[in-house]
Amino acid sequence: MRLSLRMTAIVLIAVAAPHARAGIIADSIADFSLVQGQDGWSYGFYDETDGAPYNPAGFTQFDVANAPDNNWKASDALVPSPPGPGEENNTFLSINAVGGHPTGVDIDGQDRILWAIRRFQSSLAGPVSIAYDIHKLNTTNLNGGGITGRIFVDGVEKLTQFIANADGTGVQGVLTVPVSVGSLIDFVIDPLGV
Repeated sequence: MRLSLRMTAIVLIAVAAPHARAGIIADSIADFSLVQGQDGWSYGFYDETDGAPYNPAGFTQFDVANAPDNNWKASDALVPSPPGPGEENNTFLSINAVGGHPTGVDIDGQDRILWAIRRFQSSLAGPVSIAYDIHKLNTTNLNGGGITGRIFVDGVEKLTQFIANADGTGVQGVLTVPVSVGSLIDFVIDPLGV
């Protein structure tokens, strides 16, 4: 499964009370860093192979900050693939400033379904608006059958959007959700269609 998804301009905007001022509290592109947790952002993956409902506790942080390519990856030892390290499942799994790449079961020997996840931890409470742009970055490589972009808040799915394999336009929108201090907002690239 070779495809990259762009979930860009993920901007969290605090929706302020009438006497307060709203403003941008996070931007997934401008805030991207090779330091886990910086500005509230973490980067990792979730093993969804067994099909169980998403559990945010199953999020595994990437452990390789790949400076030459400005992206996050997992070491082969971190990626599951019984009985040993998951080299075959780790070829494409990554997150960068403008997108990422999941892993799906494939003819290249991949035997796991691994969601690529960009996670934001809220430092405020109240309603936030999430501006999202979900589309395929590489429209010339037509391997795979599309992906599903997902947004979870504290483990509850708030958005599910299928993106076809050659869809360079995708879907843009704004989602307003309540958050608490410490809420986890997970932006998922799932290699499977809905």
